[in-house]
Amino acid sequence: MSSIYGSSSWGRRTESTGFSNQCYHRLFCGPRMVKNGSNTGRQFYGCALWPKEDCHYFQWVDEGNRPCKEDNRNDKEMLLEHLFSNRNEGQKALEEKIVRLKLKKKMVEAKNQEMQLLITKNLKS
Repeated sequence: MSSIYGSSSWGRRTESTGFSNQCYHRLFCGPRMVKNGSNTGRQFYGCALWPKEDCHYFQWVDEGNRPCKEDNRNDKEMLLEHLFSNRNEGQKALEEKIVRLKLKKKMVEAKNQEMQLLITKNLKS
């Protein structure tokens, strides 16, 4: 299957579960089990990096063989949301780095000007 990542195994169906069991980070996610609530004991696949960097991938193990169009649409929407979120976080980090570098540049220029004044003063003496 071709995906937004190009031709890859991500998102391909497998015979055993119906899905490749990779989250949107493109990492393998093994089955987990619900411990509380109305779905206690039910198995699911979730983001491999949860809870630190949750990409919100979710698939019930017992529903893996019959994904509906709505599930696929929701998966794609979540993937896009995750990608845009990462892009925005990266852009924000770069903007912060630019601010720090501009401040550092001003400090270096001020130090350079101070050194030039000292050199000029020493040459005159």
